[in-house]
Amino acid sequence: MLLRWNERRQNTAAGGNRETNAPLTGEGLVADCQACRAAAASLRDMFCRLPGFGLRALRAAILVVIAVVSAVPGQAQQLERWVYAEADLRDPAEVDRVRGLIRQCAGLRYSHLLLDDRGLADPADSFSLLQAHAQQIRGAASAAGLELVPAVFPLGHSEQLLRKDPDEAAGLPVRDALFVVQGDRAQLHPETPGALPSMTSLDDWRTPDGHVQILNDVAELSADQGGPVRMAARVAVLPWRHYRVSVWMRSQGLAGRPAIVVLQPETGRRLCYTQLRAASGSDWEEYSITFNSLGGEPVDVFLGAWNATAGTLQMRDAVIQECGLLNILRRAGTPLRVVHEESQQELTEGVDFEPVVDLLRDRDRADTGEGGLFEVWHESPSIELRREFPAGTRLRVSWYHPHVIRRSQVSGSPESFGYRQLLEEQAQLAETLYPGTGRMMLQSELRLFGWDAAAEETRAAGVRLAEYLRWSTKLLDAQQPGRRLLMWSDMVDPHQNAVDSYYLVNGDFSGAWSGLSPRVVIVNRNTAALEESLKFFSSRGHSQIVAGYFDSTPQQLQRVLSTVAEAGVRGIQGVMYVTRRGDYSALSDFAALLDRHESGSNR
Repeated sequence: MLLRWNERRQNTAAGGNRETNAPLTGEGLVADCQACRAAAASLRDMFCRLPGFGLRALRAAILVVIAVVSAVPGQAQQLERWVYAEADLRDPAEVDRVRGLIRQCAGLRYSHLLLDDRGLADPADSFSLLQAHAQQIRGAASAAGLELVPAVFPLGHSEQLLRKDPDEAAGLPVRDALFVVQGDRAQLHPETPGALPSMTSLDDWRTPDGHVQILNDVAELSADQGGPVRMAARVAVLPWRHYRVSVWMRSQGLAGRPAIVVLQPETGRRLCYTQLRAASGSDWEEYSITFNSLGGEPVDVFLGAWNATAGTLQMRDAVIQECGLLNILRRAGTPLRVVHEESQQELTEGVDFEPVVDLLRDRDRADTGEGGLFEVWHESPSIELRREFPAGTRLRVSWYHPHVIRRSQVSGSPESFGYRQLLEEQAQLAETLYPGTGRMMLQSELRLFGWDAAAEETRAAGVRLAEYLRWSTKLLDAQQPGRRLLMWSDMVDPHQNAVDSYYLVNGDFSGAWSGLSPRVVIVNRNTAALEESLKFFSSRGHSQIVAGYFDSTPQQLQRVLSTVAEAGVRGIQGVMYVTRRGDYSALSDFAALLDRHESGSNR
């Protein structure tokens, strides 16, 4: 709020650094209640039209509003009650489900619905249907007295938006991989200096957890003792290359998920975050992940199961191999370079060789309808030559590829002009379907960032992310000045993800928070370090909504409310029920805890 900002400005100018926010008690909530914000905004608009109106007069006007609102019995005691709902409103069944949720929320005195509609990412040919369904949802929310806030800008989880253009995914660089001319094409010539050991014995494997034995060239890992069961080997690789690790697996009664994990030994940095599907049973199946070696060598490859509680996992024929142009990204920030090794002359695409496209990537995307999701492994394309080169000619090739995190997560590239165009289109669609409403920015869990050609040589990751955040808030403000804007906390939280070497980020996200105006409401999801996080954002002038539940127990909210009280921060506007599994069974218990908190019975 401008009032608190002005107080901080005056304190700072006077040489002070004390925190001006008061604890979250009845009086402390007055200046943040919804009625106060609305009245203050109205007064601001009215007084700003008067000649000579300045910040001091604005402060006096808002103080009048606070005094009026303070006189309303009970007005300052209530927190906003939010519910997060993920849906795909292109599906009529999903519309019915969300309308049912709205009715349930209204009966429990919830006030706001955060709508994460996947249809906003890719309406395709279903715009008219989506428009009709959005109207139904708006009507249901209005009838129930719920304020509807649609979500936009899925920066970290961009796979739905990338259906429109998969090349706008964030990528990792491959540098100077060797391709050799054979006839009218050049194909990858692997240079991998190392290999995974044979599974004929354990002599060259480490077994940090025990419970591993070799039977007939098959490694058998027993999980009956509980905990991880793994075998590991160190392998020499070349820097800046894309590698595949594959292994054949089968299981018997395995209670746990198999995994392939690749680490940099010196730093402990993890290079692969792709999650394997659960081992299916008695039939042998091949499992694969890929990783980029980045600038380091060698790597530690772990095979096995983490957090397993029972059963056995069998493995054989583990292989590491260099990847070719797998899922190659083609946009300005991810250039393809082909250089004649002997002459160092750069070849020209479209002149010396045909345009390079991974047709298998595009075919898989079209066949499955999962645009923006990349198949982890398939055969890579070769380079089709237009000019004649002697057999055996060596070419050095550089390009970029995406990385699939967990089962399907793919991050967009916010520094790409094309990706920003996709975000602008989504923002306009949201304005068409949900005019006059606030916006939630889903800019969270950005796990791959900063490797584009221009980005690698310029500013720090935090500075570049801050620039994007300023751009995104400016875009939404231009559509409707002064609208309420919200954002997840994690990517601008130094106590969570705004740190150095987060996942596959190139550099340090510190300072990213400088790109957010204090008027952006932070939806705080830092359950691990909530008190420190609350104080950090409060010190920067942000109001906050505290997210809870996360498919845990309603009692988790009690811990959240206790932490809020202990932190002694002001500007907490509400709490949010968040589920990633569509589980709303605890909504009633969640509301009951809020009732007791607001009545003071649990203080």
